[in-house]
Parts: sequence; structure tokens; C-alpha cells
Amino acid sequence: MIKPSKDDKKSGKDGKKLPNTATDNYNYLILGLILLFAGIAMYFVKRRKVAGN
Repeated sequence: MIKPSKDDKKSGKDGKKLPNTATDNYNYLILGLILLFAGIAMYFVKRRKVAGN
């Protein structure tokens, strides 16, 4: 019985290695959304402090 090697898991049906097509786009999108919401939260906190005075 032949055990598949670690390289076999990254290969296509014909045995050739698949290209590395992964991107960080979704990580950047999530980071941007976190920064956006943090900015919006800081805006409302500052607005509330100014209105309270």
C-alpha cells in the first residue's frame, strides 16, 4: 500500500504541483473594517464628551 506524501496533498489530479494563488486581500479587508469601526466609535465618544460639557 502506498501512503500519500505531504507533497501529494498539494498536487492536482494529474500529479502536478498547484500554483500558490493565495492572497491577503481578505485579511486587509477585515483590518480596514476594524479600523473603520474604531474610528467611528472614537468619533461618537468624542462627540458625546463635547456635548456633555
